[in-house]
Amino acid sequence: MLPAPVPESGPLSAKDLDTLWHAWSGTNEISRDFSGKAFKLRTGQAVDLLKTKLIPVPESRVARAAELIKQLDDDNVDIRDKASKELGLDAHPIEPLILSAFAASKPGEVRNRLTIVKNAIAASPRSTDLILQLRGIALLEYVGGSAAEVELKRLATGAAGTRVTEEALAAVKRMEVKK
Repeated sequence: MLPAPVPESGPLSAKDLDTLWHAWSGTNEISRDFSGKAFKLRTGQAVDLLKTKLIPVPESRVARAAELIKQLDDDNVDIRDKASKELGLDAHPIEPLILSAFAASKPGEVRNRLTIVKNAIAASPRSTDLILQLRGIALLEYVGGSAAEVELKRLATGAAGTRVTEEALAAVKRMEVKK
């Protein structure tokens, strides 16, 4: 189902913006296309909306993940098990960090546990929050313009080794190539 028609010009109401955001962040490609075009006509409003919805990933998220990865090599099996479980609970946002740790690990306990986490990432759906963050980044890139680029650069200042930060960096690079 398409969102309700929106005016072709002029500012959108808060209700219209919310409707368009839900359409953009949903799974219906026709609704996403419709809402993307509406947002592109109002780049300023789109960027202002996304400033309220998107936040850079805090360094504490990566620091905690790095500590858990370190615990995978602990002498105490209970600590290793607890770290493995916690890493696997919400690993999608830190997938780049997991993959990097896996690539740097030697065969053995740590690599085996990281393999399990990698497999859990592959087998599980992304969280709604991560999907919304990634779709917001895609919308900023789609609407384009200097304000969108500034917002993407703000998101790219988030913690390294996270999906949101890497996607924002990649979007900035693609926008720079288009200039």
